[in-house]
Amino acid sequence: MLGAFAAYSGAGGIGNIFTASWMRDKGYGMGSIVGAIPSAIGGREIKLSRLGSIFDPSKGSNMANWKTWWKYLWWDQGAVFGVGCILGMYLCVLIAVAIIPPGMKISGIAAGAYQAEYMMKFWGPLWFLALFTGFWILWGTQLAVMDGFVRVVTDVVWSSTKKPHEWKAGQRVVYYLALLVFVVWGCIAINMAAPMILIMIGANMAGFIFVVGAIQQLVVNNTMLPKEVRPKLWQNIGMVCCALFYLYFVLALIGKQTGWWSFV
Repeated sequence: MLGAFAAYSGAGGIGNIFTASWMRDKGYGMGSIVGAIPSAIGGREIKLSRLGSIFDPSKGSNMANWKTWWKYLWWDQGAVFGVGCILGMYLCVLIAVAIIPPGMKISGIAAGAYQAEYMMKFWGPLWFLALFTGFWILWGTQLAVMDGFVRVVTDVVWSSTKKPHEWKAGQRVVYYLALLVFVVWGCIAINMAAPMILIMIGANMAGFIFVVGAIQQLVVNNTMLPKEVRPKLWQNIGMVCCALFYLYFVLALIGKQTGWWSFV
């Protein structure tokens, strides 16, 4: 449960990775140059670059634009996302602790309704509001995860293979084929275990992706980017700490399930 909470607190490994793809497809930063995955209906046919593009730091106002982009990124990820997530999770936990009696055993699907039930005792309409808000959050999150996962798969296939580049509307073919496989597997998987178990498995897998993604990001940022825009030492140290943090939860989960890490 702690591993799942830690992964969800950071938006999950896939969530962080596909944010870059989403920004590219919206045309932010270098996204206006490298192309995008077009939508199925009404989308313009935009050729998506296989390897991306790197700006020349020595030309014009490129570095000034890069620094401006970082300012926007700090506010978005640090203030809006970071502080917002901490406050949001803290308030939700605070409400649960305040209204649910201590020692109450909550498990299975019932966990999603307990908070609404006890909020209803304070004011009736809160029952529907709490349930609807919870549903909308999960619904919106799953839509974002589904789209993000498919974007990442499409990027991996598009960058690592040449065959799709020969197809007409190859990006769309790969994207919607991956989407179809994702939906079909989701329909199968949802019948294989309780929702809470599936959520925890998915979240802990996201924690593992955090580890892999952090290591990959370290390699890419410090070898493929121009020296002028490579991460500073403290940023690399932060990425290593991120990988170690989530690696602990991954190893703890494996250790608990196998029994070989008994002191965790």
